[in-house]
Amino acid sequence: MSVTRSSLAASASGAESAGSTTLAGASAAVATMLSDLDDFSDAAVLGLVRESLDKKAMEQRATNLRNMVTELHKKPVSLPSRKWKTNERTARVVQLAALCSRAVYRKDPTQVVPELPDYAIKDRHWIEPTADGSGKAAALFEIVPTNQSSRRKILVVAVRGSAGTVDWLVNLNTELADCLDLLKLPKSHNKPLPKVHRGFAQCARTIAPGLLAQIKTVLNEDQEQDQEIEIVFTGHSAGGAVACLLFGHFLTAQVLDVPSAKPKLSCISFGCPPLFDADIDSLLIEHFPSSSFREGIMLAFLNDGDPIPRMDSAYATELARIWHRVGGSICPPASELPDFKPPKLHLNTLGQMVLLYDKQQDFTENDKEDQDQDEDTDDEEEKLMTCRLDRGDLEKQAWANVLAHRMNQYVEWTTRIGDGCFNGRLDWQDDEGGCCILN
Repeated sequence: MSVTRSSLAASASGAESAGSTTLAGASAAVATMLSDLDDFSDAAVLGLVRESLDKKAMEQRATNLRNMVTELHKKPVSLPSRKWKTNERTARVVQLAALCSRAVYRKDPTQVVPELPDYAIKDRHWIEPTADGSGKAAALFEIVPTNQSSRRKILVVAVRGSAGTVDWLVNLNTELADCLDLLKLPKSHNKPLPKVHRGFAQCARTIAPGLLAQIKTVLNEDQEQDQEIEIVFTGHSAGGAVACLLFGHFLTAQVLDVPSAKPKLSCISFGCPPLFDADIDSLLIEHFPSSSFREGIMLAFLNDGDPIPRMDSAYATELARIWHRVGGSICPPASELPDFKPPKLHLNTLGQMVLLYDKQQDFTENDKEDQDQDEDTDDEEEKLMTCRLDRGDLEKQAWANVLAHRMNQYVEWTTRIGDGCFNGRLDWQDDEGGCCILN
């Protein structure tokens, strides 16, 4: 089936203007810093590249920021020892989600289809972003194993992260708002219903109707095929935040009312910023104990040092204070700046947080294919470690390595996970890693 395309311009006609309240929750200093980072590099950070930008100077500034925050944070925090363990089936789904999350950054929908051996992947639907940023670009991928005996089908809803200035106008619309139309949670006297990032919520509202229609089309096609269907909502950065809201909407509103089709729902994000003012995971588990999502997975992957998963307004303000002092090739001495104290984390993300790290990793501007080909492959593959983070762990981190936010880095690490090359393992036949299923 050929890819279908749709524009969100009509459905967004009643949306709030992105420019009217977009800076309500952010200072001018924060807005300038995030705009600078957005300009840095599409592959390296978040979006738009301007020819006039002195890339080397910006790279130096990003390095200065990372080094300065590390030096100013007087209480370095060791990483927890709780390994994240999974099985090969889940690991491949994670890898597929990362590939699809990267694919939607490409502007031409005819070129967004990722490739992975043993899987047939096709694009079923492409949603164009709105001009005002109230609807992000998104794609629906249909994935089936090439093994003829498999009855599995995976539908991946991938939402594009920031790819231009207009996206940052939405990202900076940080005011918290009710989302009763998105998350259909029962009211409780003990636990208030969560509020969410207004800009991300508006994007989810704009995208949801078109996606629902396309997903139902696929489910209706498969009713007589007795297939096991999983729907995975995924995205990188701000795209991951919108994907979390879409997942919550499709789960709680129970809109997939197709007879005979009972897909399980999963959500996998990469470098996702916090967006809920309540523990959304516990609310979903409490109110939907028998929902199909318990059969799926809710995971939020974080690269060590990536500041975006920590980036609520308070943390952004602290980083901006240093960012504007470390420009150029010469930095002020650390003694001229106050200690960096990570502020209390006020917002939550969705899913079990999984940290990806290498004790010796050094994020550079070069992608994997540009690295030294003479490095020993086994040694390289053994470097990736994974551990489970909780809110308290994340709150203590002073992360300021903007290069760690690269989608390419997430794809590289999740490829290792898909191949079983993590936590000391060499592959899925290697028992040294002690792999087990984590529900």
